[in-house]
Amino acid sequence: MAGKKYQTASKTIDREKRYPLEEAIKMVSGNKVAKFDETVETAIRLNVDPRQADQNVRGTVVLPNGTAKTARVLVLTKGDKEREAREAGRTSSVARTSLRRYRKRTGSTSIA
Repeated sequence: MAGKKYQTASKTIDREKRYPLEEAIKMVSGNKVAKFDETVETAIRLNVDPRQADQNVRGTVVLPNGTAKTARVLVLTKGDKEREAREAGRTSSVARTSLRRYRKRTGSTSIA
């Protein structure tokens, strides 16, 4: 059984009606149920046959704020290789003995 907020929100939507995009977006943002940023999924019928090579649909979407994740690079090395890593744009490098302190400082739990 769905929760009270969900039931209240579902009463405002007519499932038989097709809404214009602008109105649908306003309805989604006006009927928030959760306390976090909710996800909206769409299904679009393109009327193409994916088995036909000339009808394949491929593309990418550029998110307006990116993925909001920054990549950090840690290099464990000595001598000349450390200089190479620094020139290549590493985030930081540490000696193997300093690894525990680095993990504690950054909150990293795994090394790939």
